[in-house]
Amino acid sequence: PDSKDAIKILIRSADKRLERRFLPTNTLDEVFAYLTAQLGSGFNPDQFRLVTTHPHKSFDRGSSTLHSAGIVNNSCLMVEK
Repeated sequence: PDSKDAIKILIRSADKRLERRFLPTNTLDEVFAYLTAQLGSGFNPDQFRLVTTHPHKSFDRGSSTLHSAGIVNNSCLMVEK
């Protein structure tokens, strides 16, 4: 999104590094849908979660917005099984 409010998120999986801008009002479900499209058929979003390292937080699929989940600009999330 081309909005001044957009937040850039870096997502790391075992074999890929993805970077994308989302709006704070986008949901975790939308992030997981993006990952499913980018990582292909081997990625089952029901078997993974997103985590931050410091502070350690984990995020599962859901309708929470990125803002309400505390995901801010330049966040780095890792795909964890």
